[in-house]
Amino acid sequence: MLVVSMFLLKGNINLNLGDEGHLWYGAIQTAQGAVPILDFRSYDPGRYYWTAGWSQILGSGLISLRISNALFQIIGLALGLLAISRIITNRLLLVLIGLLFIVWMYPWYKLYEHSLALAAVYFALLLTENPSIKRHFIAGVLVGISAFFGRNYGVYFFISFLSLIIFIRIKSENDNLLNKLGIWLSGIVTGYLPMFVMIIFIPGFLNSFVESVRLIFSPGAPVLPTPIPWPWTLKFSSLTSLDDLRTCVISLMFILIPVFYLWSVIYFFRSRLDLSTPGARLTVASVFIGIPLMHHAAVRSGFPHLAQSIHPFLITLIALPFALNEKHRTWVASGSAVLILIMTLTTIVPTEAVQAVKKFQALNSDESSIVSYKLVEDSVWIPKHYAKYIELIREFAERNLGENENILIAPYEPGLYPILGKTSPTWDPYPLFPAKPEHQRQIIISLHKKNVKWALISNKAMDGMSQRRFSNTHNIVWQYLMDNYEVVKLPGLPRDSLLLHKI
Repeated sequence: MLVVSMFLLKGNINLNLGDEGHLWYGAIQTAQGAVPILDFRSYDPGRYYWTAGWSQILGSGLISLRISNALFQIIGLALGLLAISRIITNRLLLVLIGLLFIVWMYPWYKLYEHSLALAAVYFALLLTENPSIKRHFIAGVLVGISAFFGRNYGVYFFISFLSLIIFIRIKSENDNLLNKLGIWLSGIVTGYLPMFVMIIFIPGFLNSFVESVRLIFSPGAPVLPTPIPWPWTLKFSSLTSLDDLRTCVISLMFILIPVFYLWSVIYFFRSRLDLSTPGARLTVASVFIGIPLMHHAAVRSGFPHLAQSIHPFLITLIALPFALNEKHRTWVASGSAVLILIMTLTTIVPTEAVQAVKKFQALNSDESSIVSYKLVEDSVWIPKHYAKYIELIREFAERNLGENENILIAPYEPGLYPILGKTSPTWDPYPLFPAKPEHQRQIIISLHKKNVKWALISNKAMDGMSQRRFSNTHNIVWQYLMDNYEVVKLPGLPRDSLLLHKI
């Protein structure tokens, strides 16, 4: 009911032509028989087969995509609340905590990461409650499934559960460590079986998969890092505005969360922590899951990545008072509640509330800055200028592109492909990352083979860094376009965008 209520409130608000558009494009291509990684650049296949499967029932529109994401969200939220229910049984409090978890599931197109983190905490809790052979196997299955949806989360949880298993062994002095590690590893293999099936039975997939792994360690790695916003690097004239306060709190969180985790681990190993209490077990489980996720928050250290990593920390704050004796419980509970409120009310609530407020204003007034705009099958509430831009591209495509004629759209807006009913003429529909010369030449070959006469290129500096402009990340492709295409004026295009037509 929480997920449905939140979806009814904001499920048709906003549009992200980048990351969400990439997922939408991948889901449509997968539903049509394309193979993620092999036929188009993608994250790991799990999320695409999940959304493509549901599209057979729900359709291939944007709202259908969001519904399939929400169905996955239900699983994660349910498991997260099952973990919390070990220490809190009051239904009203569980509803409020569930609402807290949902609010922090930001951005809306990354629900897989949030849900997997909540699921990992629950299965880690099961392991601390009873480190049986069966539960070691189940924990391994969770790691394998997570890797099928996102290999980075598979690695994070591999580290988390391995550390937790060793910690439990130290605390319990059980002699079956190697046996349980073997069972856990067999669970990982079981959970990762879908990927093994793809590797064995889909021709060419193994090479593409190996190349995608190799790419992680190359200059074109699929994460472009941004510096951590340390408090001493920020410049404030005052903290009177909400934006300044929000920026300050986010910056402090990048210090607070790792320091808290470090203190917790030291305390776990130095103290005689009593793992017989539900509060202690949940605290240990959430800390061990949360620590590796801080890498995800820190590598590309914006607020979205921090939000994708925060659920284990929220659970830790909720569980910690229940891990302590009654002497310290009250003031720790009060401090945790205050900290959660400050973080939530100053950072995520303003972010999530603004669009909902604008939607209600638009329903009651013509002066709102957002409008309802129809995308293929569904209508979404988006800023007026965004709707004008999409309509501009649509009208251009209707006038100039035949039914079987394609267009290169790069690098930031793969969501335009499904809106226009087109397929990327190149393997990479979302070419954000620096590409090696041989990969760029493959792009040019694809443009030749498919006789692509039009290109819509944004040369905006990603993250404000000039070296991340398309003209620098794909310099060979850029030069090819400059030499073989001419600029066509299209009034209304953003300043850094070029519409090109083949000479």
